[in-house]
Amino acid sequence: MADSIILYRNYELNFHDNALRSEFAEWQKSAAANAKFEKHNSQITRITDQLTGALDEIKIKNGAQDLDIASSQVHQTSILGIYRIWSYFREKFALRESEHFFNLLKIADELAWACYKPARQAALDAKKIKVEERREPPLVYFSGNISPFALERGLTFFPEGIETKADARLFDSILFKLPVPLVAIPWFQLNHLPAGPAIAHEVGHIVERDFQLTEQLAEVFKALDLPDERKKLWTRWSDELFADIWGTLCCGPGYLMALSEYLITESSVVQGEKLKPDDEEHHPTRMLRLLFNEALLKRYGLLTLPVEGSNVVTDDPDDLQSLLRQPMKRWRETYEFHQMDKYEQDIETVLDGVLSQQFELFGRKKLDKVMQFDWEDLKASWLAARRMLLGEKLKESDSDFRRLYTAVVLAWFYKPEVYVNNSIHKQLVDVRLLGQIPKGKRGHSGISTSAEEQKKTDIAAGAELFDMLLFNRTVV
Repeated sequence: MADSIILYRNYELNFHDNALRSEFAEWQKSAAANAKFEKHNSQITRITDQLTGALDEIKIKNGAQDLDIASSQVHQTSILGIYRIWSYFREKFALRESEHFFNLLKIADELAWACYKPARQAALDAKKIKVEERREPPLVYFSGNISPFALERGLTFFPEGIETKADARLFDSILFKLPVPLVAIPWFQLNHLPAGPAIAHEVGHIVERDFQLTEQLAEVFKALDLPDERKKLWTRWSDELFADIWGTLCCGPGYLMALSEYLITESSVVQGEKLKPDDEEHHPTRMLRLLFNEALLKRYGLLTLPVEGSNVVTDDPDDLQSLLRQPMKRWRETYEFHQMDKYEQDIETVLDGVLSQQFELFGRKKLDKVMQFDWEDLKASWLAARRMLLGEKLKESDSDFRRLYTAVVLAWFYKPEVYVNNSIHKQLVDVRLLGQIPKGKRGHSGISTSAEEQKKTDIAAGAELFDMLLFNRTVV
């Protein structure tokens, strides 16, 4: 009788295994050249190949022994663990089955990739990471949180069937092994593209983690020539400050503008915010955070228009100059003062420390040699913003999504009534921004390894995932 039970269990497990493999094959087909999910080819292929490697390892381990009830239970729960991992990613891809979400997420994905690609390329050029072990473009999805976040920040999630915080953290550790970072944006940002530069901030968190910058950043903050009490707080804020710097290097003034809108709250809150060295908050206070980003823009000359001879080199320069100063002018007029003003004197010291650092995984390059938003970027964004508001077609040269999202923010802050009344959002999502996305697979350019070599590497990585499932039994 026991043999009969095990026989049926074996049939059942084979069905589970084959069902997952068949689904993986269908998703890979949907991500082939010219298919709907072509842009997600590398993400879908590498995730499913690694999970296939885990399935292969289950078969190898269980094929090497006589399967009894206990070992078949291990087999079953291991497959369930792989299913849970795949389900977590599948639901993000499945959002794109809807044409409405597909377009919105496609342009958000393009911004995330534009903010991540230069960091990955710098590490590849410096030969600090192996081509076959590279991370793929970030995947953006919608969440119920009030603010955007990146999975790489170590937040704890509770997927279906996992109920304790300890088990969820183990699940997170397995997700981190997979080559696709995740960025969540709130559902309410669905119809407000000017909030998009927040994605650049979240990609900054991913960059810090993926390229092992945390230890060097810690040394930078440790060496700051500041009083211990103030240094302690700046150090606690270091990961958020880095992400803000990255956001500004990606989107220039567009990031500060979007942040200034996001941080709006009652005057009593801004005026009363005060943090102590022992507080656990990882963000600076609202006003101090905006002042930090304003100082960074000033450092790169992005709040004052350059002049050649007696002429400012752009159209409607007075309007642009006023627009660049508008967010902080409004904040100062509205909130008047804040409790952390003594920290303002430290801002240049902190910026000097971070921006002078040469990062090992980038081939000892400074951040602004890896990512930069300069005057030419700002001028192009401004001209694109004016075209958006006039209903004109974007130019072929308007293909840099860091510039395009900054253009959206500039258009929104410049003439919000035109932006709203002329349904600029719908035009941008359905036609203009979508039309600027280049054809082909995302993340493949500049990659020398063959598909066969990559598959072999990913299947081997899947065996390591199986070991994590086996030893962290509570995850499954």
